Amino acid sequence: MAGEPIIEFTGNCTEDPHLTYLDSGIAVANFGVAVTPRRKNGHTGEWEDGTTIFLNCAVWRTYAENVAATFRKGTAVWVRGRLVDDSYEGESGPVKRWKVDIDETGPVLRHATAQITKGGTNKPSGHIGRAQPTHRAPAHSSAFEPPF
Repeated sequence: MAGEPIIEFTGNCTEDPHLTYLDSGIAVANFGVAVTPRRKNGHTGEWEDGTTIFLNCAVWRTYAENVAATFRKGTAVWVRGRLVDDSYEGESGPVKRWKVDIDETGPVLRHATAQITKGGTNKPSGHIGRAQPTHRAPAHSSAFEPPF
């Protein structure tokens, strides 16, 4: 959608992506990313960590299946996407939170390597011998519309 803020960051997956399918059959993978800024202290010359922030991310369709087959907890990732309101009504009132709907993502290769497997248009790619989750999203999830 137009007007949504674009956000780009690198961080580490806080969990394995959770792959589910809407009643319509559309795949969605949800996972968290921890982002800790580092800055060099000009006085001491030492690197210092800033405050870690945790971002919830979602990716859709075949892209979701590819991410679920590739990313694992601890994987260093690069993410670019749209910051969207993911608030909901909790037991004690409204809960305000934000989510990143991913447009592009991939592994950070600064300190790691990756093996890329090209897939077809309508089938998942990047499977590295891992079983694919087959669970369905709860019925209420079908109210969510995929971002495109």
